[in-house]
Amino acid sequence: MTKRRKLILTDKFQIDISYSELAGHSSFLLLAKSYLEHDSLVLRSLAMTGFGCMSLFQYYRPKPLWLPLRWNAVFITINLGMIAILLEERFQSREFPEEEEELYQSLFFPSGISRPDFLHLMEICRKRRADECDCLAKQGAPQTKLCLVLDGKAKVYRDGQMVAFLRKNQFFGEMSFINFREAHLSRALAERVGRDDELKEIKKANATADIIADDDAEIMIWDFDELNDLLTERRTLRNTFIACIASDLVKKLVKKEAEISASDSTDNEEGPT
Repeated sequence: MTKRRKLILTDKFQIDISYSELAGHSSFLLLAKSYLEHDSLVLRSLAMTGFGCMSLFQYYRPKPLWLPLRWNAVFITINLGMIAILLEERFQSREFPEEEEELYQSLFFPSGISRPDFLHLMEICRKRRADECDCLAKQGAPQTKLCLVLDGKAKVYRDGQMVAFLRKNQFFGEMSFINFREAHLSRALAERVGRDDELKEIKKANATADIIADDDAEIMIWDFDELNDLLTERRTLRNTFIACIASDLVKKLVKKEAEISASDSTDNEEGPT
């Protein structure tokens, strides 16, 4: 391992290097590559291999470096444990029930949410079957749940006037959740920097409209606190889930703008000449 050998790269470029030195260089390259990875499993695998190569370099020396070798053994063990957890999550999320698989492919996968992250979302949600005319949200009342229409339809009323329909795979309560999460993050930041004067009780935002089930509708529900804790815990889910509900908001706004434009065009055509 320590004997120097000629490494021939081209006819004119050769370097003298030992296997232990090659392992040392490889370890730094692997660790650098791991810092660029978004996939947690690949990151852990690269880091573990990098620490393994570093251990070879530190052992095959005139006098082995036992202090870093022991710490490398700790780091390798930690990464092995995390790899086992990640593999178990991926094994459990290989197959979903047909309904959940359809939901994942149509709504969550396009936003970049991984199957293990989707599995965690399903673990903290509950489903409710709403009868026709059931009130799912009350305008002006505190909104504490993020909801998703799984089946059926719901009507949106604002100040007594129907303004929109909610259909399959559409959220409601998303703006209240985004405001709740922003308030939670602001409070956490104030606590971290010691700004006691900025600490305020986190209040749930009020619903901006009445949501009434139009017919038998199935609703998926997440509690704000549980969902926020999950997003705080799982870094990979945090941005992708916010992107998912933001995408739904954009689609609603685009649809509403198209309806307003169509209504204006109709009014112009029917106006006096």
